[in-house]
Amino acid sequence: MQKLDFAIRARQAPRTLWLSLMVALAASLTMATTTHAAEDDDKGLLAFNGACGTCHTLRDGDNRLGPTLHGIMGRKAGAITTYGNYSTSLKDSGLNWDEATLDKFIENPEAVVPGNGMKPYAGTADPTVRAQIIGFLKACEKCGSGCPAPKKCTPSETGTD
Repeated sequence: MQKLDFAIRARQAPRTLWLSLMVALAASLTMATTTHAAEDDDKGLLAFNGACGTCHTLRDGDNRLGPTLHGIMGRKAGAITTYGNYSTSLKDSGLNWDEATLDKFIENPEAVVPGNGMKPYAGTADPTVRAQIIGFLKACEKCGSGCPAPKKCTPSETGTD
C-alpha cells in the first residue's frame, strides 16, 4: 500500500510544483505593481520636496514663504486671499494653473511670469521631475489637505468611502 501512495504522490508532484510556481508568480507580479505605485508616490514626493517643499506646503491655509499649493489645479494664479505676498506680476498674470501652465512655470518661472517673486528658484529643467511634481499635485487633490503621498491616503481622505 505504501508503494501505491508513493506512486500517486510522485505523479501529483509536477502538478503541485506547477501550481506553486503559478501562485508565486502571481504574488510577485502583484507585489511589483504595488511597489511600482509606491515608488511613483515616493518619486513625486521627493520631487515636490526638492523643488517646492522649501517654500510651499499642501495643507489648506498653511501659507509659508510661498502660498499653499493645496487645490492648485484649476486655480487662478495669485488667488489665495490669505496669502499676502504675491508679486503684482503674478496676481495680474491671468494664469490658471493647469498641467501645461504648471509645467512651463516649474521649468522656468521667470520666462512665464517675469518678476514672479520666486527667487532664488530658477526652475526645474528635467521634464521627468516636472511630470512627477505635477502628477503628485494632481494625485494630492484626491487626498485632501496635507497629503503625505497619494497612495497612502485613506478612503475618507479621498472621498471614496
